[in-house]
Amino acid sequence: MLPRSTAIVGGGIVGLTTAVVLNRAAQRRDSQTSIVVLERGELGAGSTLRAGCGLRPVYQYPVNVELARAGLGFWRQSDEKLTETIDFRESGYLFLTDEQSSRQLLHREARRQHQHGFDSVYDDPPSTVHAELGLNYDNYTASLFASDAALSSPSQMIAALSETAREEGVQLHTNTPVANIDTSGQAVTIQTPNRGRFAAERVVNATGAWAGELAAMVGLELPVAPKRRRLSVLDRSVSPDQPLTVDIDTGVYLLADQAGVVHAGGHFGTDDTWDPDSPGAFSDALTDHWRARLRRRGGRLWDGLADARVTDGWTGLYAMTPSNRPIIDRQGDVVHATGFSGHGIMQAPGAARIIVSLLAGERPSLCDPAALRHDRATQSPDIQF
Repeated sequence: MLPRSTAIVGGGIVGLTTAVVLNRAAQRRDSQTSIVVLERGELGAGSTLRAGCGLRPVYQYPVNVELARAGLGFWRQSDEKLTETIDFRESGYLFLTDEQSSRQLLHREARRQHQHGFDSVYDDPPSTVHAELGLNYDNYTASLFASDAALSSPSQMIAALSETAREEGVQLHTNTPVANIDTSGQAVTIQTPNRGRFAAERVVNATGAWAGELAAMVGLELPVAPKRRRLSVLDRSVSPDQPLTVDIDTGVYLLADQAGVVHAGGHFGTDDTWDPDSPGAFSDALTDHWRARLRRRGGRLWDGLADARVTDGWTGLYAMTPSNRPIIDRQGDVVHATGFSGHGIMQAPGAARIIVSLLAGERPSLCDPAALRHDRATQSPDIQF
């Protein structure tokens, strides 16, 4: 049975998607429910609006594949499910490598994707069918193209979700940080410094990189570590249908936004780990050191990085677990949904379905919930490229 009242802490992609999915689940069941979302800043400003917004099904661990499948289905049908468009583009993902171990990895992944019903093509040597950007294909010996993957706009997603939630009766409170949570009474009490108290039967912790802080308020330690991830905007344009392209050997990737403007990112750096207990230490600006490493590493993928001018850029936070798999786990009256390890936008709709089941005291049908318990998040890591 769904709770009569739910407070969702965190107004990013997971929190807002959960609000919409929960509200509609209550409507289908003719269940009376009230839902409130409490966001410490502006909606999506924690991590979502800093995302590259790639959506892909390429994962090693089955639970991540099923979460991605549910996410792609939801976002693909967003025109029917949400009040505004989200610029969903099925442009695909292109993975490139020149290392033997990575070639074997991509070959296995192509077979696995076919087993899961996705269309992925392994080429050795790499296919040059997506050549508009002028990539240095000669520097690679194999590729994997995942045609089921897509790109979208995080700002349009947040706008569409928040507008849909408001129209359907969800209360959204921005600039409302949570100071304390008390689970000792018949209802959970949430104390805020500026809006007083909120009471709810159930609480969802959807605070991303800050989830450990909220979990500690209810006596739970979560194995989640915030990691910096950076993205730069370049003075180069291509077709918006250019696939998101990843050099999995160096961690450099390129994508085009809905206007065709090229963005470049990279999963590397010596200052990636961030301590959420020291908020003053976080800056969303790109460092000169990171820019230099991007140009040095990215030259193998694309000559254009050498002379492209960075016109904008920012740093966001991944909520990482040791396994690279998320935590979606109910402890008492609180459901913790975090640790998406950079895949929150892809997996939010599937995660929302699981959260709704846990709130209702039901077994999720999407996947085995045991795989998402917080004490399983320290197991061997899922593939991460």
